[in-house]
Amino acid sequence: LMSLTEYPHTLKAWSKPCMDLLVDPAFFEMRRAHLPKWKGVVDDLRTYDKAAFPDLLARVIIAPRAGAAITNLFTSREHEIAQQTALLKRLAFVVYCGSVDQYLRALPSVQER
Repeated sequence: LMSLTEYPHTLKAWSKPCMDLLVDPAFFEMRRAHLPKWKGVVDDLRTYDKAAFPDLLARVIIAPRAGAAITNLFTSREHEIAQQTALLKRLAFVVYCGSVDQYLRALPSVQER
């Protein structure tokens, strides 16, 4: 997969499966030795697919204010917080994968969430 991501014309073949794996709950249950390899894949995903970071950022919804009603009848507040925490962890990993100041322009959007 790492060698495939080096070619921009192969983006259609690997971008959707990689994004799906990135948001999979079991993504961070891999061995530590695999993280540097995924760092390269995620960096290539962000480099070649300009919509990847905004899509991930859109998944991190703004948390409701204290006292606001729960958005879904069947979802507990604790479950919503756990989901938000997992998405923020993925967002932090994507920022970690990028180069220095690569996400500086997106910082206001990240801080807003």
